[in-house]
Amino acid sequence: MSDRDGGASANPLPIRDGTVLGVDAGPVLSILEPLPEEISIVLSRFDDLTPELLGRVGPDCVAAPLVAPGFDILDLAQRLDSLDYAGTLVAITFPIPDRDVVLREVGATNASIDFHLLEIR
Repeated sequence: MSDRDGGASANPLPIRDGTVLGVDAGPVLSILEPLPEEISIVLSRFDDLTPELLGRVGPDCVAAPLVAPGFDILDLAQRLDSLDYAGTLVAITFPIPDRDVVLREVGATNASIDFHLLEIR
């Protein structure tokens, strides 16, 4: 689990290359642009997450807003756990007062996920 800050770095995501599955994340991922050419982005809705989608996309990283209409990052961590995803999960948010609470809660929900909280300043 990581508490890495985002912001001014050229690539704020915790991967250098590969595929990012953005879950209801189009607007927040656009804030991170430009991303390196080695990173491809596939967008999906939360309701469309299935074992077939994860198998087809093979994401190296799943990224989503901390809170989105209809779900939050805990819901997503639970869904990914039910789909046996054990990769990297990134929650993108504006600065929050107690990031450690979020890190602990997501870690308790799905210990197999490498969770990162990326704060956009």
